[in-house]
Amino acid sequence: MRAALLGLGIVVIAACGGGNNDNDNNHQGSGGKSTGGASSGGASSGGTSSGGTGGATGGTGGATGGSSGMDAGTDASAGSGGMAGSGGVAGADAGCLPWTGLPTHVPTWNKSFGTPLSDRAYAVVTDSSGNAFVAGVTDGTLGATSYGGSDAYVRKVSPSANELWTHQFGSTSGGNEDAYGIAMDWSGNVLVGGITAKGLTGASQGKFDGYVRKLTDGATAPTVAWTHQFGTSEDDYVLSVAADKYDNVYATGRTLGWLGDDDAGANAGSSDAYVRKLDGIGGVQWTHQFGTSAADQGYSVATDLIGSAYVTGYTEGDLAAPNAGGWDGFVSKVSPAGNELWTRQFGTAGADAGFGIVADVLGNVYVGGYVSGQVGCSSGGGADGFVRKYDSDGNELWTYQFGGPDFEQVLAITIGKGKVYAAGVRYDATTNLDSFVLALTTDGAPLWMQVLQNTAGKEYAQGVFPDLSGNVFVVGYEGTLNANQALIAKLAP
Repeated sequence: MRAALLGLGIVVIAACGGGNNDNDNNHQGSGGKSTGGASSGGASSGGTSSGGTGGATGGTGGATGGSSGMDAGTDASAGSGGMAGSGGVAGADAGCLPWTGLPTHVPTWNKSFGTPLSDRAYAVVTDSSGNAFVAGVTDGTLGATSYGGSDAYVRKVSPSANELWTHQFGSTSGGNEDAYGIAMDWSGNVLVGGITAKGLTGASQGKFDGYVRKLTDGATAPTVAWTHQFGTSEDDYVLSVAADKYDNVYATGRTLGWLGDDDAGANAGSSDAYVRKLDGIGGVQWTHQFGTSAADQGYSVATDLIGSAYVTGYTEGDLAAPNAGGWDGFVSKVSPAGNELWTRQFGTAGADAGFGIVADVLGNVYVGGYVSGQVGCSSGGGADGFVRKYDSDGNELWTYQFGGPDFEQVLAITIGKGKVYAAGVRYDATTNLDSFVLALTTDGAPLWMQVLQNTAGKEYAQGVFPDLSGNVFVVGYEGTLNANQALIAKLAP
């Protein structure tokens, strides 16, 4: 169900992911699917970075300062098309990252959890004490009660990997509920977003409605503060959530109907992307819906310190520039009042998408996803993972592209202690499907890469997030597409 839900094929199952500054990473969250988050890290300047460090098999890729002709867009202030490959300095091709060319970073601990049925973790966020909060879906009983079908859940895990509580929820009529995105507001409340088929606060308006739920943490269980369910007569999904410093809440995803503020508005065609802003008690402030006559989807949302929202995803149309072919990725900045400030569209002749986004304290934006051709360095073949940095005005500062002959995808991204962390999946004929975590400097130089392999089966990393000490938590699931255990790993700084 979940692969078909997002139209992502075998690997990408839910989208959203992020972080905020070193002290505020939790406000944007991670995961989504793929994952949402707040901004983190410190200030960093734009420009180019060198080709990275040499590896045993021939060196690692570096970031380029701008990719010629691969990135174009619109600016609301100018009312015209943006500049292709604007921002940064054109950098030389530094080569793509060989998987054996970087130092490894062995996890402090790495564990799975679940029921005899299927369980998945999609997103993670941390609090000031280093506890992790994991969002996902279970077909069994992780908490006190199963509501039938698949249920959403939030699990609190201690810094030493012990379960503190699990909040499992669903509709009493036994439909399917999923939790794709998670974040924490500045007051320490947990925010979770996803989909419901039968309704959490009433009957679903379509096949699926989106929802955002606010939880107040407790010693042995959380308290539900409110649940905001919304939708149209069509299908509507929440794939990522974030919060700003005023405890406003943001959600993104896709809708086949019309969620916008103008009652006379209409869907642009197929699915549209959207950003919805709620206040701290769940009231709707505005909804910014956008798209083309083809399919469009928001995967991840993040916020900056002034309350601007950033969303990344994919478009099959001409959202901000002529489509390069198939899916193109996009990044869009929305003002605190809900107005589009700029949008950047990027892509190749194949399929390309942004799956995770995060903003730092200066409003720089980091995006992760995958591309089917060259956007930063020479393509490794198949689908390559990438991380791209924009400044607050939408100028591209650098792009780091990496991969081998098969495929790699960044599904979540975050920032912490001056580092950028990208998590995702890689596939090759030898190791099958594995999860990875890649660490970069904020200037785009690679630091280390760790493959996570719990079993001989498949592993899918879906969310990544740091704590205040710089430890990094990664969540996902392992097994097969239909029978899984959720997983969580902690890596030291």
